[in-house]
Amino acid sequence: MLTTFIQQVINGLMLGGSYALVAIGYTLIFGVLNLLHLAHGEVAMIGSYIGLTLVLTSMSQVGVLPIWVVLIAAMFGLGAAFGGVRMPWTQWLKLGGILVAGCVPFCAMGLAIGNLAKPNSASPLVNIIYLPMAFCSGLWIPIQFLPEVLRSGAHALPAYHLSQIALKALDAPSEGAVSTHVLALAGFTMVFAAIAWLGNRRGQEKMYG
Repeated sequence: MLTTFIQQVINGLMLGGSYALVAIGYTLIFGVLNLLHLAHGEVAMIGSYIGLTLVLTSMSQVGVLPIWVVLIAAMFGLGAAFGGVRMPWTQWLKLGGILVAGCVPFCAMGLAIGNLAKPNSASPLVNIIYLPMAFCSGLWIPIQFLPEVLRSGAHALPAYHLSQIALKALDAPSEGAVSTHVLALAGFTMVFAAIAWLGNRRGQEKMYG
């Protein structure tokens, strides 16, 4: 009974957080552009279908490892075809390498959560962590528009450091040196990997005594 209650609380927090982020997006766009943009849901749905199709296709044709390469190439292609993004090919390659390498600390974080949380609560817990982290790191809304308290706390989030490295590669305005952000991501990776190892060891001890 208690497990079910906790699970429903986590599901409610996750759903409420998603609604809150969409509402903030509406507010920001209306406040800046003075235009009510109601296509958030349609964009999210189309993106989900495209992402799922690419993942399933790549898994069935070329295996699991190249999934990220396929998805990044698809994003780059859509940006060039429909978003009018024009960059030198060296910049495309640099940004792609950053995105692929940037998966490492988040994979370590996922392993840590998976080894500590129960199977029923791991997935909602990941969403509760990742969605607010993406928002507070300036991935959804430019960090310059966030309150000062959120901007100062962003330095403790791995997504913030990865975004700043990507902005540097694009010669866009960014904060801090690349070496600082790389060291921060390396530190996050080691911490999460250690937590995952400890969680896995604890699980094995419980299972095998």
